[in-house]
Amino acid sequence: MVLWVMKICVTLLKNLDLFIDMEKIQKKVKLKNFVNITSGFAFKSNNFNSYGDGMPLIRIRDVNKGYSNTYYLGSYDNQYVVDKGDFLVTMDGNFIINKWKGEKALLNQRVCKIDVKSSDVYPGYFYYFMPEVLTKIQNKTSFVTVKHLSVKDINNIEIPLPPLPIQKKIADALDKADEIRRKRQEAIEKLDELVQSVFLDMFGDPVKNEKGWESTTLSQVCLKITDGTHHSPSTTAEGVPYVTAKHIKPYHVSFESDPSYISIEDHTSIYERCNPEYGDVLYIKDGATTGIAAKNTFTQEISLLSSVALLKPNPELVTSDFIVYWLNHSIVKQTLIDINMAGAAIRRYTLAKIRNFPILLPPVGLQTKFSERANKILKQRELYTAQELQNSLLFNSLMQKAFKGELDFN
Repeated sequence: MVLWVMKICVTLLKNLDLFIDMEKIQKKVKLKNFVNITSGFAFKSNNFNSYGDGMPLIRIRDVNKGYSNTYYLGSYDNQYVVDKGDFLVTMDGNFIINKWKGEKALLNQRVCKIDVKSSDVYPGYFYYFMPEVLTKIQNKTSFVTVKHLSVKDINNIEIPLPPLPIQKKIADALDKADEIRRKRQEAIEKLDELVQSVFLDMFGDPVKNEKGWESTTLSQVCLKITDGTHHSPSTTAEGVPYVTAKHIKPYHVSFESDPSYISIEDHTSIYERCNPEYGDVLYIKDGATTGIAAKNTFTQEISLLSSVALLKPNPELVTSDFIVYWLNHSIVKQTLIDINMAGAAIRRYTLAKIRNFPILLPPVGLQTKFSERANKILKQRELYTAQELQNSLLFNSLMQKAFKGELDFN
């Protein structure tokens, strides 16, 4: 599969019949010269609802997925209206750019909309350039708990600006390569939907609880709930794996694509309080991706950052798979957000809130049967995920070469 994808991407690029002149592509201009930036507005939370009344409201968590389940019923200024296809950037936590996939919506605080105003810049070229530079800003930004991006930071970004025809050809080639990634991601999403369907079939609606399961809290079914270090250690080229929110994906840990390590000395200090073991649940509690749960599949010791909570299930009461799928279930996730984050500008769960999260408690035997069915689907998901990782690595490599002027198609 990977070789097939590589051949397609290389063919796409070679068919451009284009040689990028290094001197031209090295010309750089600041974003403030060719974009307009609109920062979101702090809409009042007492006008929020999840029932579809009013306009969809784009909050930080909605940028990555491209749609919103929050609605605003109140007055607003048209400058905060977002249309399908607009470029949005998150300004707290992980700095990401995405195209809005939903229909007309409102721009909430800590999200900005960027419009390309200059005819000298092709929008698609700008869109593909932004992720890498936002990641660099994020990695250089000092923070205590959550990183913040300012409009000034965005305006001062410098972008290489080759002639417009070259920009368009780069963007078109990357569009075609990106389509391969998107199709693989769609397949993964279908498998996620299948697992959620199995979950609903076996356990019923997790909020309505029509099957009458016992209701309890995470603190009652876990032996330990804590989080990682609140004092970020220096990373090293090798050592003990250092897992942060960026590594936690739904149901699994994706470490190899962007690994980070710390020294054994720093790890020993962290591990005394927070000791993840194989099969434990890792849960993002801070930032734009708050609410994602994964099962720890590391057989060696790892250290966690404070943005990740550690949940150790009591095996006599609950399986780690059940907790992971419970927390990732769309109904549960949205309910927890509505209860604990209404109106919050920054996504964050405290340990106290996590300990009090409600959870239903079906018999362990039934949970184990669910694990058996879910893990069969998960194995297929892991295969697709590995292929998507290779596709993404290839795409990122092609993108870096494009912006460095290293694509020679003669």
